[in-house]
Amino acid sequence: MSENRVNRIMNDPYGRVVVKEKDGFKAYIHEFPGCEAFGGTNIEALANLEEEARKWVIEALNEGKLIVGPLRPEQFKFLMERVLGV
Repeated sequence: MSENRVNRIMNDPYGRVVVKEKDGFKAYIHEFPGCEAFGGTNIEALANLEEEARKWVIEALNEGKLIVGPLRPEQFKFLMERVLGV
């Protein structure tokens, strides 16, 4: 696992989703199962998500897991509208 590979994956255009929760905000990347973060504000949740996503990518690479590419814009829009109701 190289830092360059991690950086390439992190720079791919994965959509970040932020959802208002009772006690703040939850952020996640749909293509990274189980990768989510929380924060008191949406900005804090997104900043925390970047840290968690990097950890998730490193762990996935170390374990030889498949990391799927980012959804195309129309797929992401469908996910947001039809599946998540956003």
